[in-house]
Amino acid sequence: MYDAVTLYALALFKLNSESPEGVSLGPLDCSQNQAWEEGRNLIWFMKMMTFDGITGPIRLDAQGYRKEFGLDILELGKKGLEKVGRWERNRGANYSRLWTDREAEYRQELKDKNLIVTVPI
Repeated sequence: MYDAVTLYALALFKLNSESPEGVSLGPLDCSQNQAWEEGRNLIWFMKMMTFDGITGPIRLDAQGYRKEFGLDILELGKKGLEKVGRWERNRGANYSRLWTDREAEYRQELKDKNLIVTVPI
């Protein structure tokens, strides 16, 4: 969300600084099917902007979708959130930890514990 608002603010600032009269503001009536005159220009500026945000490089393609980004895969463990992999659009998910590692942790957690199992009759 932070990066999205930053992109919007940077594009709006650039649009305002490059327009001879600045960005025009005025009331719009949603029931009248009106559009903001500067809307298309603002979207164009957003597509042209590039910067490094807190989620990585911010770049949009011609359709306005974010490109060249990845997501960290997190898992909640006893010590809090742990990064266990990364997802990237062209590569998919890449896990940095094997299931056998996590299985060993589960076994250790359950060691010397009594479990009560119930089944319907």
